[in-house]
Amino acid sequence: TGLKENPEFALTAFPNPASNSITLQANSQKPISYQITDILGKIIVPMTPVASEQTRINVSNWNPGIYIVKTNDGFTVLPILRTALSQS
Repeated sequence: TGLKENPEFALTAFPNPASNSITLQANSQKPISYQITDILGKIIVPMTPVASEQTRINVSNWNPGIYIVKTNDGFTVLPILRTALSQS
């Protein structure tokens, strides 16, 4: 059939929610790239190759809200939540 099987996600993001940084972890043997957009589709991080098994991204200067991580594998779409820093 024309349907793709849904393998394990090629990429995971943690911690989620995050206030300072997120780590993207590649779960694929194939090269993978990612793009991050805000909920309205504005590109925050353009399509970028994952440099190693884990890539750390500083999110501290992003506005609090929901962001979407998309990959070039055709399967992975991850929502991430950027929270405000607590004022304690």
